[in-house]
Amino acid sequence: MFKVLYACITEEHDIRLVVLAGCICIFGSFTGVSLLVRAREAFGKRRLALLSAAAVVFGTGVWTTHFVAELAFKPGLPIAYDTDLTALSLAVAIFVAWVGMLAALRFNAPIAGGCIIGAAAAAMHYLGMAAMRVPADIQWDVAAVALSLLTAFTFAATGLWSLWRGPAWRYRLTATGLLVAVICGLHFIAMAAIRMVPDPAMPLPDNVVAPDLLAAMVAATTIGIVMLGMSVSIVEEHLARRANYEAKGLRCHQEQLARVLRISGIGSVERDLQTGHVDWSPEACRIFGLSPHQIRHTRDSFYDLVHADDRSLVRAAADQSDSGIASSPLEYRIVRPNGDIRVVYRENDFVVDAAGHPLRRVSVFKDVTEAHAAQEREKELQRQLLHSQKLEALGTLAGRVAHDLNNTLVPILALSKLALEDLPEQSTLRGDLETISRASERARDLVKQILAFSRKRELVKQQVDLAGLTRDALRMLRASLPTTIQIVDQILEVPKVFGDHGELHQVIINLVTNAAHAIGGGIGKITVKLWGSAEREPAMSGEAGSVVYLSIVDTGCGMDKATLDRIFEPFFTTKGVGDGTGLGLSVVHGIVTRHGGRIDVRSKTAEGSEFTVLLPAVGQPSKPACIETAAAA
Repeated sequence: MFKVLYACITEEHDIRLVVLAGCICIFGSFTGVSLLVRAREAFGKRRLALLSAAAVVFGTGVWTTHFVAELAFKPGLPIAYDTDLTALSLAVAIFVAWVGMLAALRFNAPIAGGCIIGAAAAAMHYLGMAAMRVPADIQWDVAAVALSLLTAFTFAATGLWSLWRGPAWRYRLTATGLLVAVICGLHFIAMAAIRMVPDPAMPLPDNVVAPDLLAAMVAATTIGIVMLGMSVSIVEEHLARRANYEAKGLRCHQEQLARVLRISGIGSVERDLQTGHVDWSPEACRIFGLSPHQIRHTRDSFYDLVHADDRSLVRAAADQSDSGIASSPLEYRIVRPNGDIRVVYRENDFVVDAAGHPLRRVSVFKDVTEAHAAQEREKELQRQLLHSQKLEALGTLAGRVAHDLNNTLVPILALSKLALEDLPEQSTLRGDLETISRASERARDLVKQILAFSRKRELVKQQVDLAGLTRDALRMLRASLPTTIQIVDQILEVPKVFGDHGELHQVIINLVTNAAHAIGGGIGKITVKLWGSAEREPAMSGEAGSVVYLSIVDTGCGMDKATLDRIFEPFFTTKGVGDGTGLGLSVVHGIVTRHGGRIDVRSKTAEGSEFTVLLPAVGQPSKPACIETAAAA
C-alpha cells in the first residue's frame, strides 16, 4: 500500500502539505474512532450525541485531508474550486459517515457500516475532484478509479470490524490505521487516475474559490476539528472519570448492601409486572435452598416451595398484591428441595412510575425458623421455671405441715397402742382403739412420704448397677402385683450410674406400681426396658458422656394432655378419695432431677403410657461423695 501511495505522489505534489494532510488524517481518524468507541458504550441521547460528534470529526477530517492534499497538487495550471460542490462534499462526507456509524451501532453490523463509511470517503473525494476547476481537459483511468473504490470499501470495512472486537487500544489503533489507509489511499490512487490535457481556451466560472481562500477555509476547518476533538475528549474524559467514580461508589454500596443483607439474613425477590421476569437475590436463593439454575420464573413454581397447609394463605396475599395493594406482613412455612421445612417472614412493596402505576413488586424474606425455635424454648423454660417454683413452694409448705402433723400423731399413735395393751380382749372399746391406731399408722406413712418429698437431707452417692437394681425390684414386684398383669423385662447390661441406691430403687418401684394402677383389675402388660447410649442428650447437664435409659411402658388407661401437664405436681391424683396421695410421681421427678437426669412421658388415652428416665452414666471411677440435695423441683 505504501509503495502504491509513493508511486501516486508525483513530483507535482508539495511534500510538506502532503505530510500535513497525513497528520490531519491521522488525528481525525483517531478522534473519530475514540468517539465511536464511547458512543458504543453509551445509551440514549448521549450515544446519539457521541455518534454525531464522531461523524462530524471523521467527515471533516476526510474533507480537510482531501483539500490540503489538493493544495499540495501543483500541476502547473491555475486551479480554482466550485463553491457549491466544495460545501456539498463536506456535507456528504459528514452525513454518509453518520449513516454508516449508525448502521454499525443500531444493527451491530460493523462490516456494512464500514462499507458505508468507505462510500462516504469516496463520495467526498470525487465530489471534491468535480469541484476542481482547471483550464484543461481531465481524462480518467477507469482501472485506477476502481482500485481507489475497492481500497476505500475494503479497508473501511476491515477497520470497523476490528474496532468491534473490543475497546482495547490495539483494536483502536488498528482501526485508526486502516481508516487512514482508506482516506490517503483513496485520494492519491484517485489523483493518479486523472490526466490533464491543457486547454487555454477553457474559461474559469465565476462561482469559484481561489486556492488562497480555500487554504484559509481548510486552516479554519482544521482548527475546528482540533478544537472539537479536544473538547469532546476533555468532556468525555471528565464524564468517564465521573462515571468510574460513581460506578466504584455504586459497587461499594452494592457490596455493602449485599454484606448487610447476608449478615441479617434478608433476601429479596423482584418481579417485573410488565414482563413477568423475576430476579432472586443470592440470599433469597439460600433461604429457599435453591441454586440459580433451579429458579423457574413462574408463580406455580414458587407455590410449590410453600408448605401445603400455608399455600392458600400465600395465594390470597398474592391475589391482593396483583391489584396493586401491598399485602400485610406474613409468616408461613416453606419446604426446601431437600425436604427441610423453614419458617419465613415476608413483606412486599411496589416500585411505581410518575403516575403511580406499579411497575415492579419487591418482596423481602427473612428466615425466622431459629427465632421461632428460640421462642418455643423460652416458653418451655418459663414453664419449667414456674413448675419448679410451684414444686418448691408446695414442698416447703408440705414439709411444714408434715412436721406439725408428725408431732400431733406421735401421742395419738403411742397412747392408742398403750391403751390397747391395757384393755382386755373382750373390751368393747378395743375395736375403736384399733381403728384409731391403724388410721394413725396410715397418717404416719403419709407424713413420711411428704417429708421424703420436701425435706433436705444428705445422701450418700456411689456407683450403682442399675441393671441389677432393676432386676431385684422386679422380682419383688412380681410377687405383689396381680397375676393378670404381665411384666416383661428387656434389661441390657449398661454402664453404672452415680447415685443413691435407695432412691433409685424407689423410682423403679413407684413407676411400675403407677403403671399397675393404670391397668387396674384388667389384663395388661408392663414392659421394663434398660439400655445405654454413647452420646449425652442435649437437655442433660454435665460433660459429654454416655446415657442410661430406663423405660416403663404400660397398656393401661393412658392420660390426656391436661393430665400430662400436671402429673408431677404434688398431691395431684386421678384416683378416688383415700386411694392415693398424689406424691409418687412428684417424688420420682425430684429423685431423677437430683441425680442430674430427666424424665420424659408419652401417653395417649386408652392406649397406655411410657415413662422414660434418662440418667448420666459413670464415665470413669468415682469415689462415694456426700452431697446436700435441694428441695424437689
